[in-house]
Amino acid sequence: MKKEQKLILIFSIISTLAGCGFFPLAPTPPAEPPIGKNNSRIDLPDVQLISELPQFTKELNEIQIADSFNSVDPSWVIGALIEKNTGNVYPLDNFLKAGAKPKITPLSEIVFKNLIENSATAKANWLDFTKASVNSNTKAEVTVAKISNVSINSNNIDKAVIISHFKDIPKSERDKYGVIIGYSDFVLSATYFRNSGAEAIASGFGAKIEGNWYSKSENSSLQHRIIAVWSPLPYVIDAIQSPAKKDLTDSTSEAIKDGKIEIQEIQEINYIPSEF
Repeated sequence: MKKEQKLILIFSIISTLAGCGFFPLAPTPPAEPPIGKNNSRIDLPDVQLISELPQFTKELNEIQIADSFNSVDPSWVIGALIEKNTGNVYPLDNFLKAGAKPKITPLSEIVFKNLIENSATAKANWLDFTKASVNSNTKAEVTVAKISNVSINSNNIDKAVIISHFKDIPKSERDKYGVIIGYSDFVLSATYFRNSGAEAIASGFGAKIEGNWYSKSENSSLQHRIIAVWSPLPYVIDAIQSPAKKDLTDSTSEAIKDGKIEIQEIQEINYIPSEF
């Protein structure tokens, strides 16, 4: 077939196909990964849950008070007597001078913020308020903020009252007791995250945990926790008889470091609303 005849034949075929409304389609490009369910373009790493919680008592003479202090002013603990062997605190036996003004140092310090293992709530009684909300499908993000430190000077202790209270107790027996000379105030809160499943759209505030998307659900109420600072009774009696005014928290800490005071560590103290 001559070259001219081949061109006429090709042109004729194209014209015929055009008349039929048929054109070959371009190859279909691969589909983009879907956005939303099974979104393969979002590859978020799993959030690591924390199982070990921080220890807030850093010094031997710091102790947690077993009370949430949600409805009670924690300042009642300043100057209160504690019995070291039992861990009991007796607020009615208080040696703070009337009208004394403890030094309050406001703070804004986040000391802990993490999603925690549910099992961690059983390890710390200060997380009791989260136990009713966490379960196999709900995780808690716990935030602990230190909001203030409170301390007193030696001249804030009523010397006449404390000496009168212990005048009949031998000095060898006085070492069984201590006096609360300050505290740190902590505020705890928990944000709850609920399991939306592996098919959930990763939008809004949440976290990927063990392959599932957990969406923020609700906040708990705030809780207070008080870490009290105490000093042995014999040291307090000696300090208040000195003419020099001392910050009892600082001076007690220095005496411990210098080996002048031996501290029997107390894990927790309990509020006892009765006379000693």
